[in-house]
Amino acid sequence: MLAHLTTAFTLLLLFVNLVGLALVAERLTRSYVLARVASPAVLALAAFFLEHFVGLGELAWAWPLTTLAAGWTIWRRQDVLVRHWKVEAAFIVAFQWAFIWRTAFPGLVASSEKLGDLAMIASYMPGHRLPPPDVWLPPYPFDVYYSFQHYAAALLGRTFALAPGLAYNVSFCLLTALAITAAAGAVFAVCRSVPATAFVVLAFAAGGTGASIPVH
Repeated sequence: MLAHLTTAFTLLLLFVNLVGLALVAERLTRSYVLARVASPAVLALAAFFLEHFVGLGELAWAWPLTTLAAGWTIWRRQDVLVRHWKVEAAFIVAFQWAFIWRTAFPGLVASSEKLGDLAMIASYMPGHRLPPPDVWLPPYPFDVYYSFQHYAAALLGRTFALAPGLAYNVSFCLLTALAITAAAGAVFAVCRSVPATAFVVLAFAAGGTGASIPVH
């Protein structure tokens, strides 16, 4: 029970921080949906660049400060948040859908690339200067070219003091939610119809053509 409450509290902190970040980025982009979707990637990319020069180590000290700043930003700019409640609704529904899926199947089984993904995240977790030591093949450096999303997952885990496995699962849900929110924003910008947007996004989430539902 305590573990579930801790996870719920962590997800609430994550949501508050992401909304606050989006509200700050919206001042630059003048597009809330773009700010909501792109700002986490831009922040992770900035940290990724910086850590090629100096490792930032553990970052759990940061979340109380960022949460306070995000809460103050939300309170000051709540009118922007209210105007764009549909974006937040799309994100929350998408995140919950992915979270239910990962809760039902949380295991990182050896029959897929999930253990490899977990090793990539674990390599980044200590916050060493990049490239870090490879936890799979130490003492060789971990410099796999396609690992930015794993770095971002580790950055989330370092910030909110998550174990590598939980960071993996939460980041999986976050990546899914951001992709679906981006799709919803793009479709709505074209058709300006909520029902049509919902239909296209449901098809996209179900597997492009929707064929993945009867296949399973």
